[in-house]
Amino acid sequence: MSALTLYKKMHWLSESQHASFAVTYATNLENTTQYPPNTTGVIIIPPFGHEYNHSHRALAYLSEQLSIANNCPVLKLELNGMGNASSTIICGDEEVVGKAWVEALNAALLTLQQEHNVTQVQLVGYRTGALVAAYLAKANERVKGLILWNAYLTGAPFFRDMEMLQSMQAGFVPASNLFDAGGNCFDTQSKAFIECLNLKLANCNHLESIAFIQPKELPLSKRLVKQLQEQGLNVAVEQYLGNRDFQKPALENKVPYGAIAAILRVFKPAAAELAREQYRIVLVPSQPPTNTLNNEHEQIVVCAKAGMTGVLTRNQDSDTKNLLVLINGGAAHHVGPARLHVNVARALAKQGFNILRIDLSHLGEGANLTNQLNEGINPFPKGYAGDIKVLLDYMQAEFGYSKFALGGLCSAGHNSFNYMRKFNDPRVRSVLLINPMHLYWQQGTPYMRFDMGELSIGAALKAFKIRSSDSPENEDDALPIRSGWFGKCKRLLAAVCLRLNSTLSLVKRYTSSLPQDIEALNAAGVNMIVMVSQNEPGRALFKNMLGLHYWLYLLSGKLRMYVMAKSDHAFSTQQSQQMLIDQLKAINTKLFFGDAK
Repeated sequence: MSALTLYKKMHWLSESQHASFAVTYATNLENTTQYPPNTTGVIIIPPFGHEYNHSHRALAYLSEQLSIANNCPVLKLELNGMGNASSTIICGDEEVVGKAWVEALNAALLTLQQEHNVTQVQLVGYRTGALVAAYLAKANERVKGLILWNAYLTGAPFFRDMEMLQSMQAGFVPASNLFDAGGNCFDTQSKAFIECLNLKLANCNHLESIAFIQPKELPLSKRLVKQLQEQGLNVAVEQYLGNRDFQKPALENKVPYGAIAAILRVFKPAAAELAREQYRIVLVPSQPPTNTLNNEHEQIVVCAKAGMTGVLTRNQDSDTKNLLVLINGGAAHHVGPARLHVNVARALAKQGFNILRIDLSHLGEGANLTNQLNEGINPFPKGYAGDIKVLLDYMQAEFGYSKFALGGLCSAGHNSFNYMRKFNDPRVRSVLLINPMHLYWQQGTPYMRFDMGELSIGAALKAFKIRSSDSPENEDDALPIRSGWFGKCKRLLAAVCLRLNSTLSLVKRYTSSLPQDIEALNAAGVNMIVMVSQNEPGRALFKNMLGLHYWLYLLSGKLRMYVMAKSDHAFSTQQSQQMLIDQLKAINTKLFFGDAK
């Protein structure tokens, strides 16, 4: 029995400064056979902020399962200021923001109607996406059902949660007129509007059903359910387990099978998940594939041969054949953590760069993303080097690019560096490593390098200067200090032993390898560009692995090291992203695409 084919298409819903973005899943795109008349489709609305990245793989899998189980098209909608959509800051009151949301819904409905015979839809919203779904349900009578997954009851708690996360970001200074939610920025008017959103659904008699999908450890307000039922609405509540694993950072989280099964039961009580090996994903080019923002032109790129897709951003006035390729950083898809890649690409395009932000086949919107769902996302997937080679071949053949700079955040730098170790591709003129954690990751090694934290020698020595009764609140480390001299000496000894062990193991394993690799790349004319935040371990990683070679390579230019101010690892705030962008702009273009010789 052959596997079922599910077609996946990325596309903008309009070509404008306020364009929303969508990913459509359907089972019938290959032969253009239409769904039957009056089909009911599904529109999924992701959450704002950090949860947008955390939920990406789960919402992609949910889209696949709903499309197959219901034999209907499913459209995942990214609103203005979210994901690949236009704008960086969500500005304005309800008249502006609410109107843009309604226009995005109407554009999505029109697309589904024209391409798939859809006349009505069910909205699925996760977290803050549930608040948006409830708002849109009031605005359009073609919305016949609501599925609200672990919804915020109002918008205000969302901003309180984001404030807590902000306080934990290194070097972050809040702005007085802008709220940074990690990928979504709100001005004071839009923040006030979203804070007032709620799940009250007065005058929504067109809704045939409302279902709450709720984790068992977070029971739903009975008062809310009663209020909705008193309005004559058909309300159901489904519960699931596994929410804690789902809420972990994107690198570690797992798809919540219980929640997916609960949502499928809402649509069809007898529905069951189809095993991932029973169907395959085919990426489909979109028509038209472009969007224009000021003078930056964005185009969806589909490398179907390898199951990769992404977005090419370029300056319309530039005819350069040089291309900066940003591949997946960690578990994030091509949008980047907190829209990092989107903001970097659009900023550099203004400087004349061409930038491709791409998903490898097992990451982001790649065709194999939802394989091995019971595991956390592997940022070093098998076959990544082959993916990169196929991609560069494709971009050269289809778009005419002849010189490439390759890299990106964290694992992107590792994967690019090791691609060059394997293929020594003469088209690649530089490797860009931003906050690298590994250079030679092997199966069984933790993804994140051990953070010495309070066991650093500097922190241990600092403890001797602090009385046990003193509060550490004003200290950089803000770590609890062990009382007494014995505890402090024990901590210092542990720090010294840890440092010796780390250094000796690195020397033993890597001393002969990294210098040879840098020499080989330099001999081939490839520049090694490393950008690290002051509080990140990237610079120490190179120092430990290179020894005296580190200083020799810096002096000779064989290694370019740029140290920036403190930031969180993934540059998840606009402030830290702007710092990175400014540093990238300051680097001479010749370093990216010139010859290191």
